[in-house]
This record gives sequence, C-alpha cells and structure tokens, in this order.
Amino acid sequence: MKISVAVITYNQQDTIAQTLDSILCQKGDFELEVVVGEDCSTDNTWAICQEYAERYPRQVVLLENTHNLVIMANFARGMKAGTGDFIA
Repeated sequence: MKISVAVITYNQQDTIAQTLDSILCQKGDFELEVVVGEDCSTDNTWAICQEYAERYPRQVVLLENTHNLVIMANFARGMKAGTGDFIA
C-alpha cells in the first residue's frame, strides 16, 4: 500500500523542515510519498524543500511553480500529483 501526503508551503523556512521530518519519520507497513507544493516562496523555503527532495529522492516529490498559485490551486495540484492508494 502506498500513502501520499500532500504538503503545501509558502514562506515557511522556519517550520518546513520540522513538518517534513515529522511526516518522513512515520513507520508502518506502507510506502510513503510526500508531495511538496512549494508556491514561489520569497524566503529559503524552496532551498530547504530541494534539499529534502535530494536527500529522499524515493519519497519526496517537489512540485515547482513558475508563479504563485495561491493556497487552493496549490493544494489541488498537490493532491492530483499524489500517486498513492490513499492521499492525505
């Protein structure tokens, strides 16, 4: 079974690492996919998310936006990108 977790983020450089760590530390009899919709942050959020995507290439999928989508469009994009049997 595969579980996809959609995470949307904008200007959250102080908390995004903790968010991703708390998701990635989950243990169970399932494959985990974390889909991160980074919405053109103006701080270091993008760089932090890139670091996680490089460190966990089999688990973290980083969606790049060319322009700010705002919350609902970014959320919908993240949910659609999930490939799991269940999406959270």
